[in-house]
Amino acid sequence: MKLAVICTEKKPVPSVSGGAVETLVDLLIDNNERRKQVDLDVYSMEHSDAARLSRRLSNTHFYYINTRSPLNHLYHFFNRLLNKCRIHQCRSVYLTRVVKELKKHRYDWIIVENRPFFVKTIKKRCHDRTRVALHLHNDVLCRENRYASRVIRDCDKILSVSKYIHHRVTEAAFHEIDRKKSVVLYNRIDISKFRSPSHRRNNKLREKFGISLEKNIVLYYGRIKEQKGVWELVRAFERALEKNPDLYLFLFGEIAEPSYKKRLDTALRHLPDPSFSIAEYVDHDRVPEYLDSADIIVLPSLWGEAFGLTIAESAAMGKPVVSLNIGAIPELLGDGCGLLVDNDELLIERLSEAILRLAADRELREALAANARQKAVSQFSSDGYLTDLIAKLESSQD
Repeated sequence: MKLAVICTEKKPVPSVSGGAVETLVDLLIDNNERRKQVDLDVYSMEHSDAARLSRRLSNTHFYYINTRSPLNHLYHFFNRLLNKCRIHQCRSVYLTRVVKELKKHRYDWIIVENRPFFVKTIKKRCHDRTRVALHLHNDVLCRENRYASRVIRDCDKILSVSKYIHHRVTEAAFHEIDRKKSVVLYNRIDISKFRSPSHRRNNKLREKFGISLEKNIVLYYGRIKEQKGVWELVRAFERALEKNPDLYLFLFGEIAEPSYKKRLDTALRHLPDPSFSIAEYVDHDRVPEYLDSADIIVLPSLWGEAFGLTIAESAAMGKPVVSLNIGAIPELLGDGCGLLVDNDELLIERLSEAILRLAADRELREALAANARQKAVSQFSSDGYLTDLIAKLESSQD
């Protein structure tokens, strides 16, 4: 099988600049490097560090696309105008240059990473026998979006990253033949990296930030933005701290919006000192070390997560996780793998109660952690990721 993977125009592959989608593509590449299963071509935005790293790989061919052009601003304006007019098309320098290169080759499958509007153009301009699959990482092909059914019709296959996304896609499809296009391909993680190295307590985070050994560390990590519920977590922690002073809140992740940072800082000022720390950047290779130091991990995303890589990573580390009963999260934390709370007007109180419950019950923490680790190993390990993807593609003719 000859396979092309079209990455997004935002970050390069290999994932030298991070990125959830890019990290997943890395895992597919790694699978094929360890045991070649397909002739794999990867199309990525141009990046010197990524290109340098790619030269170490023997079973993957990379095409690096120069995205610089004076047309970028014009296309950005044009796409926004079309969107306001409810005309869902995409003009992109990156897409145009990708298609130009794609036309020189013949593929069995072209996989488009999380860019629904790329599909029609690629399908139209490439060889007739080439099939195009959309690897869908967000909840955009749903009934609420008018363009969803048209995008689904254009795809030969949709690789949905969870049952939740699969259900949303099938709801939006108009015809039975389109509803059959979606299959579930769970996101994966490198289990060898996300695991507790020993049963001994990891004190590195405590030593670095001066956190007492008596404190139970409540940790959040990931993007710090409104949809992720971090402000609500701070408010819930404030309540929990009043009943249990042996708690410590640790937040780490990029804060994207200044206005949200200001709101979060206001909430943090209500916490006594020292009861919290915040780190805006942590090297991805050090994330497992930080997770291993936590006693409780709280990831209260307020929207319907398509999957939740941070939850899967925390589960793989063998950590008790608190999150919300929404989107794909119950797929990851159901069956005794975590505590789920409802996203309603009592959310802050419910989060506070969940934190206090876990802090007071070590046996419960250990039981949830063991179940979570077992599920992560059995369902979300990167081993076999490419094999599963190929099987999903080949099932398209069923």
